[in-house]
Amino acid sequence: MLVVALIVTIIFYLVFRQWRLRQEYPPGPTPVPFLGNIPHLMYYSKKYGSIVEAMRHFKNEYGGIYTLWFGTKPVVQLVEYDISQEAMVKKGSHFINRWIPKNMDVIRKGHGLITSNGDYWQEQRRFALHTLRNFGLGRNFMEERIMEEFELKFKELDKLNGEPVFVHDHFDILVGSIINRMLFSYRFDEKNAAEFYALKREMDKTLEKASMLFATIPSFITEMIPYLRNKRLAMQKPFWGVKNFISKQVDERLKEIEEGRHQLDEEGEDFCDAYYIEMKKQQEANPNTGFYKESLICAIFDLWVAGQETTSLTLNWASIYLLNNPHVEEKVRKELQEVTGDSRNLSLLDKPKTPYLLAVINEVQRLASILNTNIFRQATDDVQIGDYLIKKGTPVVSQLSVIMSEENVFEKKFDFNPDRYFAKDRLDQHVIPFGAGKRECLGKSLALAELYLILGNMILRYKLEPAGSLPTTEQVSGSGTMHRPKKYKMCFVKLQN
Repeated sequence: MLVVALIVTIIFYLVFRQWRLRQEYPPGPTPVPFLGNIPHLMYYSKKYGSIVEAMRHFKNEYGGIYTLWFGTKPVVQLVEYDISQEAMVKKGSHFINRWIPKNMDVIRKGHGLITSNGDYWQEQRRFALHTLRNFGLGRNFMEERIMEEFELKFKELDKLNGEPVFVHDHFDILVGSIINRMLFSYRFDEKNAAEFYALKREMDKTLEKASMLFATIPSFITEMIPYLRNKRLAMQKPFWGVKNFISKQVDERLKEIEEGRHQLDEEGEDFCDAYYIEMKKQQEANPNTGFYKESLICAIFDLWVAGQETTSLTLNWASIYLLNNPHVEEKVRKELQEVTGDSRNLSLLDKPKTPYLLAVINEVQRLASILNTNIFRQATDDVQIGDYLIKKGTPVVSQLSVIMSEENVFEKKFDFNPDRYFAKDRLDQHVIPFGAGKRECLGKSLALAELYLILGNMILRYKLEPAGSLPTTEQVSGSGTMHRPKKYKMCFVKLQN
């Protein structure tokens, strides 16, 4: 009896404690002890087909700002555009830090560009932005790099003479080569493509199953249950593979520099060089600098994974929507032919003359919305957002997939309709796939340039045709962290100029 009474007392205490804590946060569904609202999210994700629609269900019930508990941790959800902008832009300095669950940071451990905070993050981001401008984000150099890789990869496609191809492989290695040249000065070709695909496919398998719900289960629970512990290790394994690949490249470069086989000029020839130069300079001035080898590896890891995955997936979704809407493809092609005279490549300088292509890219990004759930921030001070006081230390997240598919903003939200951006003024401002504020994706300009040049020149040169039935617009997993399309084949039929 004593044991039963003790258990009942503990449960009562935990329920009462959580009830009291809930009064300090915006409203939301009642959490389950230890698990929080994870069971609610799982139930409604299954009921409505995706975690995005589950979060919309809670928005309809509790409004544009509400609280979900991940285990024992409350996370405030911002699911309306105006509320998100108030927090992340107007009051962005209060939400500059990340809050990363322990299960999600075992590879970086606070290093790099995505999970770091404080002065360390600011100096790493500042350096990365400056360096990437030198090695690719400057408009002329960036266009040259993108088009070099475009020409090489599409020459390989031409050899197929319109035969069906798994387009995800094609986009993966194209985008992977662009970012890898900026980082290590080499592309992926027949000599090293097998290593790239091995890494990428293992990562794909994990990302198809990975879920923020699992990642936020308290680590003490995953460690106690062998199934959860093994699943966590399996999810991390491919990312360790990528990190080991990058570590190997960095080690080889540093060895070449030390042995005089790789000569450094003033700025270096790629991001790895530039970081090494800055690292040596900083270490001479300050032994406690944040520039050291692990920071270099993790910065490149973040740029490699983020720069690869998001753009490649967006190009995949773009192809799916164009295949399902051939009239849109034809309208884009007509616009581009008028701008280029059908006698040259599309250039970034053509952007002001191609409003329809830009609208198509906006609509693709809105519907693709690569992250089903976004990365958490953390309030650095007490701050008022809407009707609620968000206390210092509270995790907060803008759920962009919900924001970019609001019916009262985007009529018939699931329809692919680029014309909506001409019918409603400033609608494009509500398309925010790169986030907003001080933590906005630092590769935004590169990603937009890749989408514009690759998609535009692809439509100029080829008629896109399905290989059999049309590819579905359904995602692989509605509960996954990323919005990934199902694999499909398509044909690139070269147009005669």
